[in-house]
Amino acid sequence: MDEEEEDLVEPPVPANLPNLSIALKTFAEFFKINEDLITVAAQVSVPQKEEVEPLAEWIAALSEEERNDFLLRVVKGEALVGMQLLKRLRELFSIQKIDNSSGKHQRLLSELLASTKQQEIYRQQQEQLDAQQAKIQKLEALAPREDKVWEDVFKLIDLKQAKSYDQAISHLIDLRDLAEYQGKLKDFQACIQQIHKDYSTRQGLLSRFRKAGLI
Repeated sequence: MDEEEEDLVEPPVPANLPNLSIALKTFAEFFKINEDLITVAAQVSVPQKEEVEPLAEWIAALSEEERNDFLLRVVKGEALVGMQLLKRLRELFSIQKIDNSSGKHQRLLSELLASTKQQEIYRQQQEQLDAQQAKIQKLEALAPREDKVWEDVFKLIDLKQAKSYDQAISHLIDLRDLAEYQGKLKDFQACIQQIHKDYSTRQGLLSRFRKAGLI
């Protein structure tokens, strides 16, 4: 980045940026706009309720001549009269929008990029933490069913089918993770060695063991 780019200032930040509409989310995904950059930009976006236009009051405030003119055009079936009336009302009575782009919030491009990098690191750490917590919850739910899962493993192996082998391997991977979580990895490895010995002629099964890193 050259010095001129570093001195670039962020454009005005719109209100309600943290709450992107589905259309804007789709737009950002399609054009691959950095989600961490959006998060950083949204930090200075102020919340703003959508204004409800008092159309009835505006129409009542029109001169009788202008109201009658619009009514006559409606009766005649002219196209786009509603849009033209709305445009006219907004020209006459629309409330001035609040400017949310105060200069005190405008940051340099270099500052935005540095904050974006920090946000990326934070997001990745949070994702890892969430994944770890989800895994722990899964293992704690598995623990009371450990004996039953072991029974299912042997039943699946005895079916001598490729699909049942795959299911058995999936169970064994979960049991290995549980054993590691409980500090019983040696006991699990002993069971795996016994399975390897008892089913030494099952090449399809053993190849799956090796692929899964169980042996």
